[in-house]
Amino acid sequence: MNEPPPVRKQNNATLVILSVILGVTLIIAVLLFRQTNILRSQVSQLQTQLDDATHRQHPVDWYATHSRPLPIRATYRKALLGPGYVLVLQNTSSESLSLVVKLESPTFQRQKTFDVVVDRMRVAELGHLEGWRLASGDLIEISHEGFEPIHLRLQ
Repeated sequence: MNEPPPVRKQNNATLVILSVILGVTLIIAVLLFRQTNILRSQVSQLQTQLDDATHRQHPVDWYATHSRPLPIRATYRKALLGPGYVLVLQNTSSESLSLVVKLESPTFQRQKTFDVVVDRMRVAELGHLEGWRLASGDLIEISHEGFEPIHLRLQ
């Protein structure tokens, strides 16, 4: 005559329902994790494609026949370890470039020519450590055979 109380059946039913909900939640979490990894992989592949398209490397010959500008980005910055400025030359081609860099100081009436090799997709710098203290007003000409030279004036 001792029957278990009916509440216990409700507790067992609740436990079963909660176990099913937990199992379904875990399955959904695993599926979402897997889908997230797939999407991350796709994003990474698309980023690589975008980087390749944005920074497409071409041989030097391509620039000479398709585009007359020299494949060099020339900028300057304040020198970190001494006076004046540093000329920054970034090669945007897929080959090393041998450049002729002519510097002229109208203020001090002097000139100097440097031969600078910039490796493919790399940066070379020219400043007081290389033998020329770049100053405001200096004239710069950067050239390579078959391309239009780059002319800069430091401001």
